[in-house]
Amino acid sequence: MPKTFFGNDINEIKLLRDEFMNCFSRSTLLTAIDSFKWGKNSEDSKKEREEVTHKFKLWLSNGKPIVDAQAHADLVMEWGFNGQKSPKSLSENLAEFCNFISTWEKKDSASDMKNLLARNLQVKGIGIARSSKWLCFINPEELCIYDSRVSVTLRTFGKGKGKTFPTVGRKKTNRTSDFPNPNFRKPEKMAEDYCKFLDLVDAIKLEYQIDSASKIEMGLFMLGDNPNIWRK
Repeated sequence: MPKTFFGNDINEIKLLRDEFMNCFSRSTLLTAIDSFKWGKNSEDSKKEREEVTHKFKLWLSNGKPIVDAQAHADLVMEWGFNGQKSPKSLSENLAEFCNFISTWEKKDSASDMKNLLARNLQVKGIGIARSSKWLCFINPEELCIYDSRVSVTLRTFGKGKGKTFPTVGRKKTNRTSDFPNPNFRKPEKMAEDYCKFLDLVDAIKLEYQIDSASKIEMGLFMLGDNPNIWRK
């Protein structure tokens, strides 16, 4: 049975890709990508994101010095969580954090990548939304964010109700009071689900001829901000 790099069944990924394409055309996804807004300067969200990418990748190219790890982890968190810094628990695990980032940058072993993601998810205060934001800025062409809005766009696919792609929790407001509740995952299972998500994004990227996984994620993010999506 043919497998992806992360060990997922290629035929299953193709079925998920086809299911996605039946729901969202290429033009619908591109429109969502073009409308992407997030961050302090929502009028130029993509440029702001590119600036964070440049700074994070510069840290990578300089050898990921541990002395600068906290600052660059915080850089991503401040962008991704409206000014919040990384959880305090990260400062106690900076060597592990650098190893996590380095392993995903090298992309030598899918098993090591999944295992270190699972270990990162075991650190207090760190979930898949935070972990995937750090991963995204390693290589936006291949890696991307899995957060509440992205997850809710995919929640009906596969087995449905978040069983294939778990729903990530979102802060409740008057507007989002009926946003679906999150699906609990143990760290090991969440790491597996995230890798399946990356395989799906890669399949969509190839079929729709979009050059970046993160662009697809930006489209999923904007689609997931529509109440009609999360009320399915």
